[in-house]
Amino acid sequence: MSVLDLMREYEPLTHLVSSFLGATIAVFVGGYLRERGRQIAIHQDFENLRRELAENTTTTKSIESRLSQADWLARGEFDYRCQQLSELYGPLYGHLKTTQDLYDIWMSGALHDKNLNVKKLLAAQNDTIVSLIRSKVHLLDDGEMPQVLSRLITSSIVWNLYCPISEEGTLPSELTADERVRYPLEVIKYVTGKAEQIKRRRDELYRQFAFPQPST
Repeated sequence: MSVLDLMREYEPLTHLVSSFLGATIAVFVGGYLRERGRQIAIHQDFENLRRELAENTTTTKSIESRLSQADWLARGEFDYRCQQLSELYGPLYGHLKTTQDLYDIWMSGALHDKNLNVKKLLAAQNDTIVSLIRSKVHLLDDGEMPQVLSRLITSSIVWNLYCPISEEGTLPSELTADERVRYPLEVIKYVTGKAEQIKRRRDELYRQFAFPQPST
């Protein structure tokens, strides 16, 4: 049998094999492409998810940073307000009130037999008040020394120079007429008002951030 006759005899089988191989390759290629497409889609989804998580993390950290900064600033102000009350306005009010009460009793004549002793005691109180204001000037709730406190300091110093040195010691008439030397009667009202204002701010911060209030 010739080669040509063999080829004609096996031609149907050749077509069958070719068809089978072609179908197999098509199925394989189709499956590969589908799987590849699925993997690409999964990869894209993962990348999108990763990017979203990164953006969310950045946003969260930014918010946390701002909250932490606000919390830090508020805590700093809270501590400062407490310090103002405990180291300046509270003690200052106490000294001014007791000094004023003692002065009023003395001026009424009830302590006439202790005249010089009272003067010296008032002078010591004046020194304490002046020293307190000067040492805690950084805690004043004003941009500069308020006039009422400047007058208080000047009045206390000048009074101490003349009055407690003897039973009869008193201010010269030219000084009693000087507004800078005259004792500011409104000083207790001023200190009380400032203390109440600072307390309100302190309590507002406490309610907002629930900080533990110190025993002072």
